Amino acid sequence: MINFIQIDPNGLCNAGCWFCPVSLVGNPKEHISQMPPELYENIIKQIHELKGDLINPNLHFVYASHYNEVLLYRYFEQMLQTLQKYNLTLCILTNGVPLTPNKVDLINKYPGVVSQIAINAPVYEKRLFSKRTGMKEVLFDKLISNIKYAEQNLHNPNVLLLQINGINERSNIIKKEKFPELEPDEFKHQVNIAKLLFPNIRITEQWNLIDRAGLMDDVMESKLPSGNVIGCSTKRDTEWLHVSPKGEVFLCCNDYHMDYTFGDLNTSSLKEIWMSDKRKRVLQTAFKSICTSCSSAIFENA
Repeated sequence: MINFIQIDPNGLCNAGCWFCPVSLVGNPKEHISQMPPELYENIIKQIHELKGDLINPNLHFVYASHYNEVLLYRYFEQMLQTLQKYNLTLCILTNGVPLTPNKVDLINKYPGVVSQIAINAPVYEKRLFSKRTGMKEVLFDKLISNIKYAEQNLHNPNVLLLQINGINERSNIIKKEKFPELEPDEFKHQVNIAKLLFPNIRITEQWNLIDRAGLMDDVMESKLPSGNVIGCSTKRDTEWLHVSPKGEVFLCCNDYHMDYTFGDLNTSSLKEIWMSDKRKRVLQTAFKSICTSCSSAIFENA
């Protein structure tokens, strides 16, 4: 049964954070597109109709976060309207720069539709902003003013949180050749700065960075056992639905290039794709290839 859903209507990010594949290879060119709002609604309608069958009847939210910036989706308001129509909510992952006052005001027009806005930024100092995010330094001031506006004007400010990415002694990675020269205790320092700047906003510390199934092995490498893969610890293979901007159903969040596809929602129904033999074959192939390099893999006898 599907318990989690990630639909990504926009295939482009405006940042290039040091821990993200976008900084190395850019967004996959063949998926830099905008999902037509009619296709988005068709997918959401199918999800609504399949609750209690293929989909958990208690599922009430969808994610949008496959290395892209959903706030740049040109049909963002239509997306909110569709989610409201089918009684679903949206979890937004954003770098914060496109979270403009206009976007906050738009979110307020559809109360209850956005259940979370997670601002995913690694630093809260202007002098490090460009180095760590790949964006122009001048945009740092925009990030801070956007967060302040959201905090002061969101009808429900409790949906706002700051996710700060970095490494500490618990991070399960090996530093490689292109690993950036981070400052001593940079992660801890940035968390403390964010707490001082925004004492009333919830902050989460994202120290468990991963190499995205080996895609970032020039920067960092996840420490993994070896052997046969028999499952996924995050159940991405059995409980998650991932949909690309083109409407293709693909493997998971670590399938960066969306190579492991099961079917196309432009031409087939969600249930047909999920129950297909092709999906079974693709999963079997993935367990012998991409999953062997993934930190979420469950290894036999590990």
